[in-house]
Amino acid sequence: MNNIFTKSEKFKQEYSATIVKVGELKDIENSDNLKQVIIDGFSVVVNKNDVKEGDLMIYCKNETQLNLQFLSINNMFEMGARELNSNSAEVQSLIDNGKEDEAKKLVGYFNKNGRVKMIRLRGCPSMGVLLRLENFVKWDITLSNVNLNDYITYDDNGNFIPFDFDTINDVLFIKAYVPKTNQVRSGGGTGKKKDKSKKFDRMIEGEFEFHYDTNQLNSNMWKLHPEDVVDISVKVHGCVERNTIVNTMEYGDMIIGKIVDEKINCHIKAYDVETNTNVWVPIDNHYLMKNDGEWYEIELEDGRTITITGNNPVWIPELNLYRRVDELNGTECLLVD
Repeated sequence: MNNIFTKSEKFKQEYSATIVKVGELKDIENSDNLKQVIIDGFSVVVNKNDVKEGDLMIYCKNETQLNLQFLSINNMFEMGARELNSNSAEVQSLIDNGKEDEAKKLVGYFNKNGRVKMIRLRGCPSMGVLLRLENFVKWDITLSNVNLNDYITYDDNGNFIPFDFDTINDVLFIKAYVPKTNQVRSGGGTGKKKDKSKKFDRMIEGEFEFHYDTNQLNSNMWKLHPEDVVDISVKVHGCVERNTIVNTMEYGDMIIGKIVDEKINCHIKAYDVETNTNVWVPIDNHYLMKNDGEWYEIELEDGRTITITGNNPVWIPELNLYRRVDELNGTECLLVD
């Protein structure tokens, strides 16, 4: 059993697939067929005719990339990428005969990269996608003998324990979605291509101690019990170079090294991603991390540079998420004041 759905060496729970049990289906305003279900704390929109409470399904998390062959066999690519689907000839024939509405029913909604992203249906956010075992059998016939009930376990208190994986029969099924590097023509009409990823270079390498990765709370609620005593604190990642200038409410622009060395208490300008506004936040503590990971230098299009550790997350407005610096590829648009 454990040799079918497995974790690769680079497995990350945040970008994995999970065998889950569907809970309550909630009504969505102005929709008769669509329902909302909560999976790992995230809203997912489903069709009431395809999903019912108690179903065992496979949940693929937001901002992941699914195996392209899997999507092709299941005809899950969108109309704009219909040539990638196994039924592309049938779909094209319908279009050629003026039956585009019928053709749309035979395709999915994934782009050519196989990205799982947040969409809104009838105003309801859908984070991730739920798939049936039948979809996987089309991709790998040996899975026809699989019973998802075999992967269901409960803790001592009867809490359902989700089963996470990223590999099926030694083939990578799901991974973190990383936008591909765009190639742009350089000036002067030479026809040469310039790799924009060159703007993102590793600066310092060496042996450092890294923070342990912390998995999402929603996916691990089953580990907590009513009698447990829990200490909750703000999760802080990474460092910036000590000469980095930050904007303070009380003293204006200051070098962060000076604030730390002199233990200056002040408010630093930050960004609230929920309200999309600038805010002033107080400093919780002053400390120096000597070994906090590899250092990177990010060069912005205007020539400015930011020296920062790889385990530090940065906000990407276009994706509406944080991403670690060491997971960037150099093409992202970062939020910078």
